[in-house]
Amino acid sequence: MSRRDNFSDHVQQLELSRDCGGHPFARHVVRGFDHKVPSVVLFTDRQIQDVRRFCCYAPVADSTILGVDKTFNLGCLHVTVTVFKNLSILRRSTNDHPIFLGPMFIHGSSTKAEYSVFFDFLRTALNNPKPPPSPPMTGTDDEAALKDAIAQSWPTGCQMYCHRHLYRNCSDYLHHKVGMSDEAKKPLLAAIFGDMGVTAATSRTVFDERLAHAKVLASRSAFGPYFEKRITEMLLHNFIVSQRADFPSSAGARWTNNNCESANHVLKVAIDWKPQPLYDLVQRLYGLVQSQYDDVERAIVNTGDFRLDPAYERFRCHRDNWRGLTEQQTSKHLSKFFTVPKTRARTVISTDEATTAEVPGHGGKKKGQVTRKRANRTRS
Repeated sequence: MSRRDNFSDHVQQLELSRDCGGHPFARHVVRGFDHKVPSVVLFTDRQIQDVRRFCCYAPVADSTILGVDKTFNLGCLHVTVTVFKNLSILRRSTNDHPIFLGPMFIHGSSTKAEYSVFFDFLRTALNNPKPPPSPPMTGTDDEAALKDAIAQSWPTGCQMYCHRHLYRNCSDYLHHKVGMSDEAKKPLLAAIFGDMGVTAATSRTVFDERLAHAKVLASRSAFGPYFEKRITEMLLHNFIVSQRADFPSSAGARWTNNNCESANHVLKVAIDWKPQPLYDLVQRLYGLVQSQYDDVERAIVNTGDFRLDPAYERFRCHRDNWRGLTEQQTSKHLSKFFTVPKTRARTVISTDEATTAEVPGHGGKKKGQVTRKRANRTRS
């Protein structure tokens, strides 16, 4: 669109259906509860498939936390970004799973009702054609409206609160509200967030003992009531969630929202640190998502900065063979790839996706048996 088009022109173009020339990334446009400021839900089919298979299959398959964070100064509206680790590929240089952009939300206000528009629509998309085995495990900072909207959309889901944000909130309160110096607050912060602190506890007994010690230290200053009423509940919540069987082992009890912060930086670099008109911003965000999935396709043919995770090696195709595939064959291969969750070797998921079982490697044979079971007579 022309830069001379105004904000309403951009909204009007985004409201068009994809069949009528609308943008393929804009899936839902809402005028807002005040019927003035619009909100836009952005995602592609592949993003939904990845969030479903990597964030909604615990404990039947490996999973990752869906991080959520709001960023500013991308345009005239706020942008709430979700991120996840793509468990199907590995970065060659670090052997780590890369951070991928998930569904995004462009909005004018930051109320629970406004966020609910996004998460309710996202829940509907993830439940199509049928609900996944579990709701996504989400991670946020300390924004109340955001936490409440997620809890309303996924009542049975779990949330993690960012360890770094909790640390910063406590440190700021001690400095600005209590008037404690940096040197004086070190022992208290170490008792809560240090390597031998509350957040590092791996058992309930240790957690309770360290929490009691931290409460004693906090009670010696005006920090005590704030710690008791606000921080203690979130520390206990994070500990309980981290002890669940479906909690991603790679996340750790001291989970941080750094992945979202990294994604926010990438977005600002993509717009050259200059706020963009609405339609142009949507186009820039769409380009970033497309480039990430181009990297996935390169990994399938074993080129580029990424390679397939060992659990997905069966989808690797030599680039010469890939060039020879028809469009229909390529689409079929990718469609199958984007629906497979990351399971361990010999783990089988039931048809209704509710149960997993590990098939034994011996296949029911006697140790050392080399003949077929049907032809081998038992002699002992």
